[in-house]
Amino acid sequence: MSPPDLPGRDPPDFDPPGFDPPGFDPPAFDLPGFLRQLPDRLPRAGDAARTAFPPGDGVATPDRLLARAAFVLAARHALRRHGDGPAGLLVATGAEREMLLAGLPPGRVPDMVPLDLAAGVLPALDRLTPPAAHGRWATACVSPAAGPALQIALLRRLAGPVGAGMAEGGTLLLCPPAGAAGLLLAAADCFGTGAALHPFAMPAGIGCDLVLARTCPAAPLPGAPGGLDAAGEVGCLTAVHDPDLDLAEAHPDGRLFAATPDETVGHAVAGLAFRWRGRLAAMLHPGPSTRPRRALRGAMGLVLDFGREGGGWHRLFLAVSEPPPAGRLGHLPGWGAGAPPDAVLALGGERALLLDLPALAPAGWSGEVILSVRVEDLPRAALGASVSLVAG
Repeated sequence: MSPPDLPGRDPPDFDPPGFDPPGFDPPAFDLPGFLRQLPDRLPRAGDAARTAFPPGDGVATPDRLLARAAFVLAARHALRRHGDGPAGLLVATGAEREMLLAGLPPGRVPDMVPLDLAAGVLPALDRLTPPAAHGRWATACVSPAAGPALQIALLRRLAGPVGAGMAEGGTLLLCPPAGAAGLLLAAADCFGTGAALHPFAMPAGIGCDLVLARTCPAAPLPGAPGGLDAAGEVGCLTAVHDPDLDLAEAHPDGRLFAATPDETVGHAVAGLAFRWRGRLAAMLHPGPSTRPRRALRGAMGLVLDFGREGGGWHRLFLAVSEPPPAGRLGHLPGWGAGAPPDAVLALGGERALLLDLPALAPAGWSGEVILSVRVEDLPRAALGASVSLVAG
């Protein structure tokens, strides 16, 4: 995350024409067209950003400057789109706000949630408007200074309130680090935000990509998979390597999500424990990743732990990414067998699974099962799963 602006610091001088030259303003309804043109404008915008942010202010590295320039250009255009309609929301640093206000029409001042709040961005957002309040904002823009985990949280939090009640829906503009847009796509698919996400890759060296999320208030949000609690009480289990970087969520309605949003290696696992002697339907929501050469146990997939009558566990690993060599798969998660798997199956490109638990279970199975998603030693990777019971 970029360092926050210093409290009480005067915003830097900023020359709006440096960012918005004549002729570089597609029609207001064509925000995707604007984003596609944006890379051609960024070199000059970077020069303006270097003037706006003098050396020594903590954000003047080339990639951070260009990321801020891309955000300011895109957010300024997005916040102008809705004319006299609902207000916009800006989650950004104080200096970015001043840069944006310099190019917005009078009266189009967005609501602001500063990124440097010690108490946290999400609590501040809840104080600004209750979570259930819809339709206050037509557009919300989130700075690249927000880390991937916070951008995922804001996507889920804002997909309902932004644009609700408007016939055309609303717009969320997010700026994940370069290569991390897949994390947002996986989270949106897994949690059913009701928003359609469109990534726009920026050129190498800019430091961020742009993701445009269109909310669809006319369509109901996808419901939870449902039915998992038919087997009785469901236990939710989570574990991460670094609580400040990695994400793991387990919900008794059947949703699981694990992500390692940082560039460094780490792990995240999330599981559901229940009893069921039938079949399971699972829809997988993976985010892309690349295996670093130094990662000897990198893995992404589903873990099935089957309880045995009289004690003990049998573990099966269903690999979404190519698994490491035999003997290097590690022991995660720590629950259930807490040991390397007894068998490994490659799922290939399968995303919709129908798992016949009795056929996969060992002899002497007790009916107890723990289904987990696991992401380990794969930077900027995510795996979600929506799970439901299949009767008969």
